[in-house]
Amino acid sequence: MKSGILAACDIGSSKVCCGIARVDENQEFSLIGFGQTASKGIRKGVVSNIEAVTKNIIDAVSEAEVMAGETVTYLTINISGDHISSTNSTGVVAVSGKNKEITVEDVKRVINAARTVVIPKGRELIHVLEQHYTVDDQIDIKDPIGMTGVRLETSVHLVTGSMMLLLNLKNAILRSGYSFQDIIISSLASAASCISEDEKELGVILIDIGAETTDLICYYNNAVIYSAVIPIGSSNITKDIAIMLKMPIKEAENLKIVSGYAFSKDVDEEEKIEIPAIGANPARLESKKFLSEVIEARVKEILDQVDFHINKGDLRKKIPSGLVLTGGGARLAGIERLCYEQLKIPVRLGFPYGFSSVNNNIYSPEYSVLVGLLLLSLEDTKLEIREKEKKGFFDKFKSFFSK
Repeated sequence: MKSGILAACDIGSSKVCCGIARVDENQEFSLIGFGQTASKGIRKGVVSNIEAVTKNIIDAVSEAEVMAGETVTYLTINISGDHISSTNSTGVVAVSGKNKEITVEDVKRVINAARTVVIPKGRELIHVLEQHYTVDDQIDIKDPIGMTGVRLETSVHLVTGSMMLLLNLKNAILRSGYSFQDIIISSLASAASCISEDEKELGVILIDIGAETTDLICYYNNAVIYSAVIPIGSSNITKDIAIMLKMPIKEAENLKIVSGYAFSKDVDEEEKIEIPAIGANPARLESKKFLSEVIEARVKEILDQVDFHINKGDLRKKIPSGLVLTGGGARLAGIERLCYEQLKIPVRLGFPYGFSSVNNNIYSPEYSVLVGLLLLSLEDTKLEIREKEKKGFFDKFKSFFSK
C-alpha cells in the first residue's frame, strides 16, 4: 500500500468495481478514484473464467487510477459463494506471563488454541474473528491484556472456504499485475460500511442481496456470532421475469428496476405497465400485480432461507436492532415491507456512510462491499499504527526503568 492511499476491488457476479481512497491526518478517507466494469467471469460469487476476471480487474482498477491520478499495487478484495462456511470455536490456555499478567503472547496462544480445529481437506481458513475472552470467572472481556488471572479462554468465529476456489481468485489478482493485501468475505465488508457500532453491540443481522448470492452476517455484543451465504440473488428475480413475461434478460432487468415492486398486496389489480416493443414483438400492456407476484415469489424464497439461518443460529432473541438490507437487490421497491411481513423483525435499508467521495453514486447499497473493504483496510492501518505506538511506549517505559 502506498503511504496514505488505499485500494479495494469488489469482485461480484454482476460487476467488478474498484475504489481508491486517500487517508488524511485524522485517519479518515475520501474516495478519489472509482472504476467499474460488467463482470464476465464470476458465477455465484466464484471465479468461472480466470482470463475474464483478470481483464475485469485490470479495466476497473485502471479506470480508478486514471480518475485518482494515482497508481496502486495492493488491493483488498472480497470473496463470496456458498462454498464459504463458518463455525464458532473456543480455546483455553494457562496464563504464562510474569505475576500471571496476561500478555500479547498469551492472547496469541489462546487464539491459536481456538483456531486449532479439524478443517476438512481442501478447505482454507479465511477469518478468525474474535468474540470475547474469559479470565478465570470474569466473562465477556474484550481486551484481556494487562489483566491478572490463571486461566484465559476465548471464543472466535471461524470462516473457511474452498482452497481451490480461493486459489483461482488469488491467481486472477496476480495475473492482473496487482497483489492482494487482504481477502475478506463480502458480508463482513458490507457490515463495516453500513452498520453502526451501537447496532453491533445490541445485536443485528445484515443481509446483502447480490446478483447471484445473498450474504448474511449476525453481530451480537459487538462480535460476529453467525455468518452464511445463500446461493440465490437478485439475478434470479430477473430471470423469473424474463421467463414469465417472455422478454430478454436485459429488458427484464430494466423492468424490475423501473416498475418492480416486491409486496404484491400493495399493488392495484387494475394497474398496468407498458412492455416496450422488443424485436418483432410490438409494445404491450401487462398487469403490474402479476409482475409483483413474480418478484415476490423469488424474494420470499430468499427470505425463507434467511429465516432458516435465523432459526438455525437461534438468533431471533439476539437482534433487537433488527435486520439491515443492503446490496443491489435491496434497491427493489417494496422489499422492506415484504421482509417485515414475512419475518416480523424490524428492517431498514443499509447505505455506506462515513466518508467523502468524488462520485456520489457510491452512496448506494450496491457499493456497500466496496466501501467496507476500504474501511476494513483503513482499520488494519490504524491497528498497525496503534501497535507501533504501544510498542514505542513500552520500549521507552522499559528504558526509563533500566536506567
